[in-house]
Amino acid sequence: MFHINVISKPKISIITIVLNGAKTIEQTINSVIGQTAGDIEYIIIDGGSTDETIEIIKKYAKHIDVFVSEPDTGIGNAFNKGVLAASGEIIGIINADDWYEETAVADVIDIYGKYPYYDVYYGKCNFITLVGTPNIKGSENGHLLLLDSMNMAHPSTFVKRDAYLKYGLFNEDYRIAMDYEWLLRAYVNGAIFRSVDALLAHHRPGGISQVNYDEAYAECSRARNIFLNK
Repeated sequence: MFHINVISKPKISIITIVLNGAKTIEQTINSVIGQTAGDIEYIIIDGGSTDETIEIIKKYAKHIDVFVSEPDTGIGNAFNKGVLAASGEIIGIINADDWYEETAVADVIDIYGKYPYYDVYYGKCNFITLVGTPNIKGSENGHLLLLDSMNMAHPSTFVKRDAYLKYGLFNEDYRIAMDYEWLLRAYVNGAIFRSVDALLAHHRPGGISQVNYDEAYAECSRARNIFLNK
């Protein structure tokens, strides 16, 4: 007697977008190539950096499957370039000022093996404070809270490639909250979400949504008004 596992391990595409991220991108890259498990396709989308970012990326060329360096029209445009280049069944996006836990991909693969028919998998994220202390956030009901605000951490969210085909790419009209708009759009259109009870990623303070909080809040409100009439 023997057991046949009909759910094969998925190929994971990881996307990093960057613009002048020389101070932090090396940690991001190492967190991707240092994952403990998984068939990983690594895609880096550079917006035309003028610092040492590209030189750092070239040091890791053998680990990078797709590298694009050209001007873009914003974060959403860079995200979409990465998604369109991805060939994996599951796509994660980790920006150049964030990094993964070394078991992040293994944890996602494990939950996928148990629940392969979900569209979005999301786990906990460490939002590092301005003084450097950890602040781990994440809820198994985070997707339900999307109706009120962004309660899922973008760095610790992984999306089926088929979900992007079904629910569309990122809305490039959003300068900051394109990730929230996409998640809310997917949710109200029937996407199914599965939480991962593990710390998957770390997020540095000072990102665009924090620096431009009022604009980010306005964009989130705009998305809710469109999809929820509120």
